Amino acid sequence: MYPYDDDATRRFKRLLNFELPYHELDPVLRILFEQFIGTDEEIAPKLYLSASDLRKCQDAGLEIGIHGHSHRVLSRLTEDEQRVELGTCVEALRKTCGLTELHASYPYGIDGSWNEATKRVAASLGLASASTKVRAITKPSDLKARWELPRYDVRDVFDASGALVADRLSALFTAD
Repeated sequence: MYPYDDDATRRFKRLLNFELPYHELDPVLRILFEQFIGTDEEIAPKLYLSASDLRKCQDAGLEIGIHGHSHRVLSRLTEDEQRVELGTCVEALRKTCGLTELHASYPYGIDGSWNEATKRVAASLGLASASTKVRAITKPSDLKARWELPRYDVRDVFDASGALVADRLSALFTAD
């Protein structure tokens, strides 16, 4: 987990994302965010794609998928909370982009960050599949487990300076 971070950063991220109760964490993060970064209204346009940006990506042939509304560890949520977390994204992308087939990528994606309830919710929302961060090439046999497809992190093919490492990229497509 968090292979690109140092030990202190990994521990901090693990506390924030997996251990501290959301109902206690959220108010503290809200205060810190607004004090040191700004309000949602100020920052959101700088961090997130607009509806127009999404349609441009779609027109360019990129697949648009969901990753959760607030990037929660899905297995930490009740089934109803998961339905809201994923359903908010599904509704927004269907409305904004007219998409009928949507795929998900689980936030954090490590084993245990989703559960059986997550798969039920994904199916009930009409999602086509969901990917994990289990690093492996997706083989045809994996497609039977459409709620647990392996994937790679984009940082797996870049070096520390952000330069593309061609042999890492080609390894993704030539592995057994």
